[in-house]
Amino acid sequence: MNRNSVAMGLLLAGAIATVGGSAFAQRAADAKVRGDAYYFYVGEVYRGHAGDHAFLLNQYSTTGEPVPKEVVQEHAAAMRANLVAAQKAYAKVSDAAKKEPSAVVKLKEIDKQHTAAIALCDRLDAESAKQQGDAKKIHAACDGIEEQLEGADEVHKKLLKQLKIAPLEPPGP
Repeated sequence: MNRNSVAMGLLLAGAIATVGGSAFAQRAADAKVRGDAYYFYVGEVYRGHAGDHAFLLNQYSTTGEPVPKEVVQEHAAAMRANLVAAQKAYAKVSDAAKKEPSAVVKLKEIDKQHTAAIALCDRLDAESAKQQGDAKKIHAACDGIEEQLEGADEVHKKLLKQLKIAPLEPPGP
């Protein structure tokens, strides 16, 4: 490799680092994930993951065939873990946000819906105690979980609007 090739390579690497660094700095300047917004977004993400597991297990159960114990256990545990993590995130919302009575009502409603979804995970645990879970009971529990999560999501959106927290846009290509 000659000196010109090495110099051009270093120059190109420096240019890429500069452009990449400025893009990172721009993203950091535009970041909306600070303070309470962070905990609202974290709660939303965990709730979304719980919903993904409920949806997938629900789809598995729609065949009407018994659902293997391991499948039910895996998804029930993942839903529960994500819902507990969502509850912890919402609990970390600042005292300032909690001073608004209507915000407190909405936070309690979200928690109530998360708690109801966790209770439905207990039903899934009962089905996973069997070698093959009853597809109809699993389907009913997953429908209930999805309904609770959709309700919590609606309240979450209202709360973001009330507190003037902009929703996050999905990352671009």
